[in-house]
Amino acid sequence: MDRETTIIETPNGHKVELKTYITGREKRYIESAFFRDIEMTQTGGEQSIKGLKGAAIEEAQNKTIETVVVAVDEAKDNIVDRVLDLQQEDFDAVIEAINDITASKKKASN
Repeated sequence: MDRETTIIETPNGHKVELKTYITGREKRYIESAFFRDIEMTQTGGEQSIKGLKGAAIEEAQNKTIETVVVAVDEAKDNIVDRVLDLQQEDFDAVIEAINDITASKKKASN
């Protein structure tokens, strides 16, 4: 399935092609990094969450980059590494754009 994309330019002039939206399946794929090892319990009125590892955040971010980024400077291979190897300000610009795309958008109710 071809999907609409957009191109952003980072502060240092890198052109990064991004999908304009993610699907429900892609959202579940990304979130699986967080939920795979989580154990939630409730005793009385208190909830407890165990098993969330710091590595889950890194894994979720890598899955998000892999899912949303189509190309970096027209190169379509090794996307995660290409994004991670950008200078910090360029990396931050890409992550900000990705977060805008992947954020749940709630419709305003009247």
